[in-house]
Amino acid sequence: MLSVPVKSHFCELHRVIYGMQIKRMTRAPTKARAIAPREARRRGRPALSEGGATQIAVRFPDAMLEILDRELAKRIDGQDRSTMIRELVAEGMKARGWVR
Repeated sequence: MLSVPVKSHFCELHRVIYGMQIKRMTRAPTKARAIAPREARRRGRPALSEGGATQIAVRFPDAMLEILDRELAKRIDGQDRSTMIRELVAEGMKARGWVR
């Protein structure tokens, strides 16, 4: 067995096999550069409206949804369910006098 440390033995073997000197692997020094701070991006899908609309989740009974879908089928303009619900809420608020 050799009395030479493993590291130096490996270096000598490497020089013999590849015929070159081993250099330490170091990173080249880089210039320090100023990096402008970026604004933190919000995660998820971007907001659809800029007017400050807030999304809410509402549960409706199946019977009420059937009535809504029936009325939607009668409409020619092809509205979606959420638009019709917004219109109905606005009409209800006007009927109660909450909005003029």
